[in-house]
Amino acid sequence: MIEGRWPDPRLIVEPIEGITSNCVDAGCTTLTFSQAGELVVFDPTASQLRFLDSGRSVAVDPSLGTWMFLVAMGPDDVAYLGGVPPDATDPVAILVAVATTGPLAGSEIARADDTLDGSGDSTLIATAGGLMEVGCCGFEDRLPPEGSTAALGWVAPDGQPSGVMLPEVFLEYPPTRTETVVVRSEGGVEQRWSVPAPLAGRDMLPVAATDDGGALVWMYDEVGSPETPAVLYDLRPDGSIDTYSLGDLQYLAAMHSSRVIIAYAGDSFIRITLP
Repeated sequence: MIEGRWPDPRLIVEPIEGITSNCVDAGCTTLTFSQAGELVVFDPTASQLRFLDSGRSVAVDPSLGTWMFLVAMGPDDVAYLGGVPPDATDPVAILVAVATTGPLAGSEIARADDTLDGSGDSTLIATAGGLMEVGCCGFEDRLPPEGSTAALGWVAPDGQPSGVMLPEVFLEYPPTRTETVVVRSEGGVEQRWSVPAPLAGRDMLPVAATDDGGALVWMYDEVGSPETPAVLYDLRPDGSIDTYSLGDLQYLAAMHSSRVIIAYAGDSFIRITLP
């Protein structure tokens, strides 16, 4: 249950029953959406991925470690897990792709080649061709920076490059830093919105392209303005922008192109559907 400030009443807010973050020393239960919109839960203590709508479960190779979390679900229902080994002398993160279908289901099928920052000051975001690491602290002219490449590209269930390119969203910051240009890019076609606010924080903000040609941006600055409620920006394909206060829901768990998001509410999860 949400206590204190409630989200904008225009939003449809529903608790997700039976799923908690269940944090223990080994790790926390995490969840996200598949590309088709199904909620997928990763329980690191059981080394298991569960697809909630279909009831399907996949046992993940336990050698991947109970300290990993579910970063994203890519094309072909490939799961991307990340984390920092507890015995690491440096906060170097590991990012792997795990098949959930086919003969390799539950196994690692690809791994990021580059060293990833696991200190908490960087963010992994989904881009057109894969998952990209965006470094701290949001003071570039563009996020992700121009010319950045994916840390791990989208792969098929056999571990080979899938070749799939997804719609992506990036943020541009004009020199005045008083506004933010949100850009949705798909197949070389861009849609742009000018938001009269500096949408930036310590990490790359959560963003998503929507199925109807729009975009979503979740803005919460836990360092600069921790008392300011999170705001969800709904950027519509007709160029209009709607904003929704999230009340005491501060942290995002997942965001889907169908304009549905999941937020943390203490140790539980809340589903939010936009009107």
